[in-house]
Amino acid sequence: MAPPDKPYLTPKEVVALLLQQQIEVTDDTVRNWCTVGLENKKARQLRYKLTGHKVGGRWWIERRSLEVFIRLLSQSESDPPAPAARRR
Repeated sequence: MAPPDKPYLTPKEVVALLLQQQIEVTDDTVRNWCTVGLENKKARQLRYKLTGHKVGGRWWIERRSLEVFIRLLSQSESDPPAPAARRR
């Protein structure tokens, strides 16, 4: 696992940190979050994107970006869904 002061993480290190938060994903999913992002279920036009840089064919994810991303994930899962509009 990556030391806490390391500013950039590999996708495998991100997977290990997410497992500690009970979030189970693959390193392919982490790379996909860097390129495409994750759709916000409440506001579909808004996407959460993990900040990463591809250097020499390898992805490096910013630790600060991961911390914000995890916070956004936990907020979106804990917020109750918006009430549906009534049809008349």
